[in-house]
Amino acid sequence: MRERLGACDLFLVAFGDDVLLPSCTAGCDLQAMRRLAEHGADAVIAAQRVQVEQSGSFGIIDTAVEDGDLITGIRQRPDPASVMEPLAVVSRLLLRPSILPLLRATEEARGEVDLGIATARLARTGVVRVHRLESAWVTVGDPRSYHHALDTYWSLDTKDAS
Repeated sequence: MRERLGACDLFLVAFGDDVLLPSCTAGCDLQAMRRLAEHGADAVIAAQRVQVEQSGSFGIIDTAVEDGDLITGIRQRPDPASVMEPLAVVSRLLLRPSILPLLRATEEARGEVDLGIATARLARTGVVRVHRLESAWVTVGDPRSYHHALDTYWSLDTKDAS
């Protein structure tokens, strides 16, 4: 797998527990992420603003003060009081093969390989940009969010039918 990905200029990783609903607007297209990558980014991460009090439930992106699209770090479930802009990672990452050597088991990830940790490391040495989504996004990683996702989807589906 690494050999195939290593031969790619760019590749996309999308986790199934983050769902972009059909009402997704122009702010969530892959072409916008690709344009950011073509301007020298080693990685582009999709993110969406959440309420500050929710930031303790997500991976949160920290950006540079002078360049609000440049990612300086990713924190897993930070204390909401420490969050300046609550940008939650929506598991859509456009990556270059430069991420591959960083994908290794770490103590920080309790002996597992963690893409978020690897991408945060890449942000320290390379250029990682954020693509802000403006869409109907739901996460289905736990029963409560899954139920919310279904309610949201069905309410959208009902609106489309009328």
